[in-house]
Amino acid sequence: MRADDGSRKVRSAITAIAAALVMLLVPASGAGASPGQLFVFGSNFLGELGSTVNEGVLPNANPTPALLNLPGATGQVVQAATGASFSLVLTSTGQLYAFGYDTSGQLGSPTPMSGRNSTPTQVTLPGASGPIVQVAAGEASSLAVTASGQLYSFGENRFGQLGRETNAG
Repeated sequence: MRADDGSRKVRSAITAIAAALVMLLVPASGAGASPGQLFVFGSNFLGELGSTVNEGVLPNANPTPALLNLPGATGQVVQAATGASFSLVLTSTGQLYAFGYDTSGQLGSPTPMSGRNSTPTQVTLPGASGPIVQVAAGEASSLAVTASGQLYSFGENRFGQLGRETNAG
């Protein structure tokens, strides 16, 4: 058994709990809310709801949907993606925000935060030409595609999920 197998089992258990995270994107005809608003509810144990409300509390600490605030965001929310214990949110103007548990750089920070980051933080893609138009999240990895077709990958690459050899295996 490798030294990190125990922590991986704990993360797997937390992943099962974090699966209770739900994001609800209000469509253009959403009743009682503006189009492009994002509501979050469920487990916020690792900050994956983008809020400090009941952070670290188990289980299902936030059963009532709450509007997510993205500091400095312009445009409506057009996409949300969730990993095992983190979230990605994309606006119509191509701004990418990330928040939650960052152990492998999946939040797009040059230096992994190695812990909770419940504040939605804008991600900058070095050398990107054009706005971000699509995002995806794996267990601990993230993908972003720009309007010009550039594909960015960041986070854990233990199994080559980032599509490159650096740090694979």
